[in-house]
Amino acid sequence: MKIGRPIKNILDQEFNYWKVLEFSHVQNGNACWKCQCQLCGDIYPVLATNLKSGDSTKCKKCANAERRQHYARAI
Repeated sequence: MKIGRPIKNILDQEFNYWKVLEFSHVQNGNACWKCQCQLCGDIYPVLATNLKSGDSTKCKKCANAERRQHYARAI
């Protein structure tokens, strides 16, 4: 039986616009947490590695809206 490394508790921490609500599951050996986007309030599963590295800063919906808004200002 293979035993992985312990999961670091990041409950209630904030990473950019994400607030960690609860543990979700393990995906390919990485912890996945249910997080709430502080911009829109939606809840999504996010890998802990993406939270800690800054690869995920907000939900895709808010990121796309920000991109559209930035593009509209550039024209």
